[in-house]
Amino acid sequence: MVKIISFSRLTLFSILFILFATAGFTQGILQNPKPTNNALTAVYYLDSNTGFMAGELGTILKTSDGGINWKNLKSGTTQCINSIYFLNSTQGFAVGNYGTILKTTDGGINWKILESETLADLNTVYFLDQNSGYIGGDDGLLKTTDGG
Repeated sequence: MVKIISFSRLTLFSILFILFATAGFTQGILQNPKPTNNALTAVYYLDSNTGFMAGELGTILKTSDGGINWKNLKSGTTQCINSIYFLNSTQGFAVGNYGTILKTTDGGINWKILESETLADLNTVYFLDQNSGYIGGDDGLLKTTDGG
């Protein structure tokens, strides 16, 4: 048997508001100060301590302590970065809008802009090994067999 409980609209709205308003605070830790005000669109963790986030205006952030602190890295672009991927602790790639492809060989300290031959937005990057990689974008797939 199902018992129907009646609530006034105001009571029901209040309960739902409290549930939704507090739900976001149980999902994670809010950082103060925030590592950036730019929207972030990509995240990649190498291990439980070392991770990267990327997003608007060429933002790339790195943590070495599991996300407690973030360091802002200089990407060399102002394009939105949509995906980031690391093969190991030193070699990584980031891709973004207007054909942006970035590569680092020193753990993100320095980024080199690579030629992509497209102006399409690039949305994801994945490497099988040091040489073979794929980038998915609005115009299809790009492939490298020489590490970019």
